[in-house]
Amino acid sequence: LVGSEQFIIDALALSLEEPCKLGIHTQLQALKFIGSKIRRNSNSYRKPLSPEEEAREVLDRVVLSHVPVNHFDFRAKAIYIG
Repeated sequence: LVGSEQFIIDALALSLEEPCKLGIHTQLQALKFIGSKIRRNSNSYRKPLSPEEEAREVLDRVVLSHVPVNHFDFRAKAIYIG
């Protein structure tokens, strides 16, 4: 349990409300959603990635890029965010 204070409960409820309304209940659904929002560069010479792989790459290399990620374990980034 993170905490039982009302402000923590309210913050967690708000952060879960929107994904629930969008029908996002799993990690895979979340990655597909994030991947669908990423604009892909058609001039790139690398092989195209699935939306889930693209989302993992962005979360790894762009979001909080100074926090290291090993094997797509985002625990350190989650702790950093708080």
